[in-house]
Amino acid sequence: MASLSTRISLRSRLDEFLLSNPDSSVRSSLWRFPSLTGSPGENSTVQLSASTSVPMSSAACQRTVSLGSTLTPDYDTRREEIALRYLSGPLVDEVRQLAPPSDAVRWLSASDAVCSFEDCTLPLEPETLTVLRRLQSHAAASDEATFIAECQRRALDTSLQLDTCPELSPGIFCVPIRSKTLAPFTHTNLYVIRAADEALIVDPGASAEGSADFEAVLRQLPATLRVFVTHHHHDHWDGLHLVEKTHPSATVLGHPDTLRRIETTLRRVPVLGDGSPESTISVGSTRLRAINTPGHTDGHLVLFDDRTRALLAGDHVVGYGSATLDFDCGDMSDYFDSTRYLIALNPRVALPAHGPPSYDPIALLNQYIAHRTDREQRILKCYEAGNHTLDSIVQVVYSDVPQQLWPYAKSNILLHLRKLEKDGRIRLQASL
Repeated sequence: MASLSTRISLRSRLDEFLLSNPDSSVRSSLWRFPSLTGSPGENSTVQLSASTSVPMSSAACQRTVSLGSTLTPDYDTRREEIALRYLSGPLVDEVRQLAPPSDAVRWLSASDAVCSFEDCTLPLEPETLTVLRRLQSHAAASDEATFIAECQRRALDTSLQLDTCPELSPGIFCVPIRSKTLAPFTHTNLYVIRAADEALIVDPGASAEGSADFEAVLRQLPATLRVFVTHHHHDHWDGLHLVEKTHPSATVLGHPDTLRRIETTLRRVPVLGDGSPESTISVGSTRLRAINTPGHTDGHLVLFDDRTRALLAGDHVVGYGSATLDFDCGDMSDYFDSTRYLIALNPRVALPAHGPPSYDPIALLNQYIAHRTDREQRILKCYEAGNHTLDSIVQVVYSDVPQQLWPYAKSNILLHLRKLEKDGRIRLQASL
């Protein structure tokens, strides 16, 4: 067993596993599976959902088999150790009696669960999906011992393997890589889409600290490689020199405003994201549509999978807080327009370049608009009260934000003021 700070996910025998409260998935940013809470030697509770739980004796808990432990991905600053436990034999029947099928609980085969994930009807936590794929591969032979041994071996293997990296949407793997990004983030999410003989990677922003992990990824990719860069900020392309070394024939795709600002010897292929055939990128059976979404920067592009409705959002969306727009080439009016366009796409999941995914992107995007609108109204009120410098405005409007972030807040203030002037609501002072 484990302390209260460790989540323990239960996996049942090879032919089935417990899925709790499936209908809540679309409203959750993380898919929560049964957890055991309690101290060693005490009776514990299998938490099935926010409102459903069943008791489980300490003796029963001790009869579960350890599959090792894993950590939640680096994209989440609130990392959590997950201890994996396996139920077999009579213990499964005992739990099934305690947790019969209901509106909050259902039992699925591993194959059905994986198929539901691939059909985009069942979001799964990355570590859950990894174990279910192993269950699926061993279930036909009922090879329980080999399955347990493989899981335990993989738990001890700290090398970076793409097939165990988070698969956040069908066919889209996420590898958080250290980069020179802005706090609170420390990594840029590298997205990898692979087929048998080709691959696409998105935003290779590896810093020197992240170069070893990025090279480990590159060594696992086929020779035919395309690199998509959502925009020109360094934390989205700093690793291109490593691609030049491992895949010298790779091509770099991006908006012309992005490609003219990055440094690389690789061949550049402009993508306008304007609905033209050239804006569709196919990798095996995956088809991604590049969409021009200026705002964070000019030339900012996102990728959208119409089948799975997965949105690779670049820096238009971030995992925590709200995105900061570029002082020189960002545009608040464009940002509002791009956000509304993305809402109209009705994405199922938003995969940002920094931080964890959002499984309720419509709510998130609407929240961004509400947040920006509120800030804008406060900036307008402050400006009309005679505060005509960025220093005076930031002290009033961003008093709830740590002062070390005020330089970035000033950038957003200026962009809001430019939008207000464009809308005819103010006339900017020459000092700004």
